[in-house]
Amino acid sequence: MASSVPAKYAFHLSGFGSFNGVAANPTELLMKNIESYLQQHPLEEKDSIDIKSKTVYEVSAVGALQTFQELLLSTNLSSNSQQEHVFLLFGVNGKAGPEFALERTCWNDCSFRVADERGWQPEKQPIVPRNGTIEHCFQSELPLEKIQSKLTEMNFSVKISDDPGRFLCNFIFYQAMNTAKQLPSSIKMRSVFIHVPPFDKIPEPEHLKFARALIDSIVKCDR
Repeated sequence: MASSVPAKYAFHLSGFGSFNGVAANPTELLMKNIESYLQQHPLEEKDSIDIKSKTVYEVSAVGALQTFQELLLSTNLSSNSQQEHVFLLFGVNGKAGPEFALERTCWNDCSFRVADERGWQPEKQPIVPRNGTIEHCFQSELPLEKIQSKLTEMNFSVKISDDPGRFLCNFIFYQAMNTAKQLPSSIKMRSVFIHVPPFDKIPEPEHLKFARALIDSIVKCDR
């Protein structure tokens, strides 16, 4: 008989759709294929983990924020829930080498290097004006050094970064971190942004393998 006790961790995975002429975003394919991959390669910590959502964000500030807010409304972020919510936000860095980057820091800065998919291209505008200047930042509360060490032991090339850029990757990461800061202390929500390289640097099967290892490592390093 299956247990009615919810898993301790509710994971929310996300990626981005096409942008700036790039038809196939690796993180969109990751969201498409991760469920079947985890069915074939179950998580080691599967009894503690519930993959609650898989989201693909439009590469625009308006579209991404609307989808994020809809996700929050559909998610049981209440003090009555015993689950901790972990948001894993994936995005591609087209200039990356053959390594994954755990982004530790997000900035209150909209400075888009190109226009987003709805034509908006802000420069040095705060994402959340009430938080102050564009120098304001949040840092992930996940134990990233421990996670990096465990992933390195598993032969993944992983670095910790404090510069997620100032495009949509930083924008959605800051929105997630800002949301967590507004919640009562009884509601647990943590986030991290992960920059992945293009498939010509690390092939798609390794992206799936990395995502699985990352989820397991977060739970193991949180004990």
